[in-house]
Amino acid sequence: MDIGSVKSQGMSASKDTSKIDNKSNSSKDIAGKSKSSATQDKLSISSEGQQLSRILSRISSGFYDNPEVLTATAERIAQELDSAK
Repeated sequence: MDIGSVKSQGMSASKDTSKIDNKSNSSKDIAGKSKSSATQDKLSISSEGQQLSRILSRISSGFYDNPEVLTATAERIAQELDSAK
């Protein structure tokens, strides 16, 4: 095994690490700037999105597995199909 090649690899690895450190420092600066502008941002969810969220929550909780709920849901779907004709 050539010791010279091990030393040169070790030195180049340390140079690469310093490049990574410099990049991480610059990304912290960018992140700091975006945090201050993020406080001005506002998020709103449409009423359709809120309704969909409630439905998905009910599905995952097993609400629609209840026989009474299944019957009522099937009746409402049948009414909608009849009125669409």
